[in-house]
Amino acid sequence: MQQLADQVANKQKDRLQEARNRKLMYDEETRQCRVQQAQLQLDRILEKREREAMDEEDRRAQSRGAIETRLHKKRVREKRNLRMMKEDVVTMERQDWEVEGTQLEKLLWSSQEIAALRHMVVDYPIFLRVNVEVLLEFAEKLKGPPPLNLDYEAVAANLSIEYTLTEEMVPAKKRKLRKFFYHEFYEEDPIMERIYRRRKSPPSTGPGSTNQLTRDRWKRVAAHFLGRSWGSEASRKGFALMHNGQYEEACRCLLEAVHSMQYTRFEDRSVTCSHQDVPPALLRQLGRCLLKQYEVSSEWGYLSKSLFFFQQASTHLVFLSNPSFLQEIAYALEMNGDYRHAAEILGGIISCFPRYGRLMEVIFRAGIVMFSLKMFRQSREYVLHTTDAAPFGWESFDIVFLAARIMELEGNSSRSLCAVAYDDAYRKTYRGNLHYVHRTWQEWIKAPETWREVGDRYFEQREYVLAKDAYLVMRKRQTHKPSELTSKRQAVMAALRRQQTQQDIAAVSRLDDSDWMRLSCTFAMLNDRSTAVTAMSNWLITGGGYRARVTERFLRWPLVRWKLLTGMSTPTKILQWLEDQRIAKAQAEAQSRLEREARRQEILRQRRERSYFGMQAWESTEEEKQELDEQAVQNCTSILSEEAGLKNCSAEEDSEIVVTGVDQKSPRSED
Repeated sequence: MQQLADQVANKQKDRLQEARNRKLMYDEETRQCRVQQAQLQLDRILEKREREAMDEEDRRAQSRGAIETRLHKKRVREKRNLRMMKEDVVTMERQDWEVEGTQLEKLLWSSQEIAALRHMVVDYPIFLRVNVEVLLEFAEKLKGPPPLNLDYEAVAANLSIEYTLTEEMVPAKKRKLRKFFYHEFYEEDPIMERIYRRRKSPPSTGPGSTNQLTRDRWKRVAAHFLGRSWGSEASRKGFALMHNGQYEEACRCLLEAVHSMQYTRFEDRSVTCSHQDVPPALLRQLGRCLLKQYEVSSEWGYLSKSLFFFQQASTHLVFLSNPSFLQEIAYALEMNGDYRHAAEILGGIISCFPRYGRLMEVIFRAGIVMFSLKMFRQSREYVLHTTDAAPFGWESFDIVFLAARIMELEGNSSRSLCAVAYDDAYRKTYRGNLHYVHRTWQEWIKAPETWREVGDRYFEQREYVLAKDAYLVMRKRQTHKPSELTSKRQAVMAALRRQQTQQDIAAVSRLDDSDWMRLSCTFAMLNDRSTAVTAMSNWLITGGGYRARVTERFLRWPLVRWKLLTGMSTPTKILQWLEDQRIAKAQAEAQSRLEREARRQEILRQRRERSYFGMQAWESTEEEKQELDEQAVQNCTSILSEEAGLKNCSAEEDSEIVVTGVDQKSPRSED
């Protein structure tokens, strides 16, 4: 029993020990698990921290790159803005120079010369800058670059009477208002406040709304209650300005009146504004005003606008039966170089309106248009039809000379009539003159100055095609090319004569300084750019460049213009140049007087030499006569003495014999 009890106790002890060991093992496993979990948690925390640190580093690197990129873009933008600001400053400075040069250009050149200069597209901005540079060289008191404080309005107001003014009569220059800043008078700048202030949204209804339907309704209300009177004020102002010759302001007012009368077709809202609601008389007047402005300024934009408004006015049937309106359209087309359509319109006027009061002018214009189209036979018929009518602005000489030139271009069929016409024009030119420069009409038409004068007359009347033809013939005469009316034999003899006399060559080939400019202006008005640029380049080359030409124009200015323009006295360089010119003129006159005196003394010496040699020849002939007379007397006395000795005659008979002998011998002595 004891043994069994011990076995049971041992088993119980073993079980307790096993349980205790099992518990120890469990506790150890639990501890090991907890240690592992703690280590794993710690590793996770460390990994998370490392990941966060890496993310933070990546984020910091990205932000640093973004910041560097943003800073780089900012630097690039600032550099670009600075470069653009510099370019803007240079551009604004260049614009100031060009604007000032454009203002001076109007005082230096005519509108046709400006049109010719503008054809040199590359060099034209340089020309404008040179205008200001030369002005600053003369007017040393003008400070700084443009814009300059010049009074162009005073010059324009006194342009017609500046040659009669003196510097004492020039009014004082008006002081321009000083530009001030608003912060000098106000705490806040109202302009900037208005800019930065948020604008109110436009109303959806009412007169100022942006809704097209509402605007159309208000236009209909205005058209119903006001009619055409809302543009009448601008129309009246435009008519008054056009009557006073202020064509640019008149064009602006008339264009405003036309725009105020443009209504939309409310029945069809898809149709845009048109000129159908504008009175055709207003459209015609605007076209005429634009055409006048083109004649004044020689800018092609005004001519194209004039043709556009003439076309809009021609859509009204009331004007298609008006010959004066058709004549205006034909003239505008002729100025634009559309000669065929101009000829069609003029032919329609001649055929459809035979009782038109200005029919002769229409026929004459048709002749000039036919000349432009090189239809010389028809042109001759039209021009000869108006020979006795003398259209407005044309003298009989101009018409006869034009007819002669047309016959010359027509060919051999009209050669005899051409000679008669040139002779008639020659007589009309020198009628009443005591001194004839050219002895015959053939010499007259061979002279370059004849064609230069005729070309100038045509150019003043804006007949640029005729002026071009005359100037080209002038250049042909200056280069010694024979006339069309000269035979080959006469041309060869004239060439030999020119080779023999160098003085005649210099006289015939002498060029006027403005011949190339005349050609350039003519081709520019005919919109022939290449030829105009070539002629202008030749003119600039012969004159030493554009700067020399501008300097010459500044030197030729009236002295009062300097006072009007700058408000200061005449520059010293101008006065010095005038003094040098006066001294040079006096020296030239003195030299010419000395040359004339030397020439007179030479002529007198030659006359004395001729008279001296003549006296010597006369004295020698007298001595020879005396010797012959003495010899004859001796012969007679010897013969008489012999006869007296032979016949022993009385003294009375001897005297009779002597007399008879002398009478007989005298013819022999004379022989």
